[in-house]
Amino acid sequence: MSKILVAREHREGETRVAATPETVKRLVKEGFQVTVEGGAGERAHFTDEAYSTAGAEVRPCAADLWSGADIVLKVSPLADNPGLGKHEADCLTKGCAVVGFMAPHKNADMVKKLRDGGITTLAMELVPR
Repeated sequence: MSKILVAREHREGETRVAATPETVKRLVKEGFQVTVEGGAGERAHFTDEAYSTAGAEVRPCAADLWSGADIVLKVSPLADNPGLGKHEADCLTKGCAVVGFMAPHKNADMVKKLRDGGITTLAMELVPR
């Protein structure tokens, strides 16, 4: 079973979250194990309880959440995470996929680091619409 992490956004002013409780409900129905970082939906007006009701496990930020994820859903580019005490990219394991805005043109060093670490990324801003 693939493990999906819905990450909490730490960028100042960011009010979005990468998955709503309804999205989580659909992912769980499809057989994914979904973990939501506590408070991830707070600024988007989704409670931890709503995510739990949708079938997600809600947990505080911890390195094992990140290293144990097969897929990380995030809005903002990977960054220093106060809950981890380090950069989010440093917690990912080989084979993980990150879906979100990556700003690869502004983060060449991070892109190289992810490539060298065997991390797949889907930069949403580069997906044609």
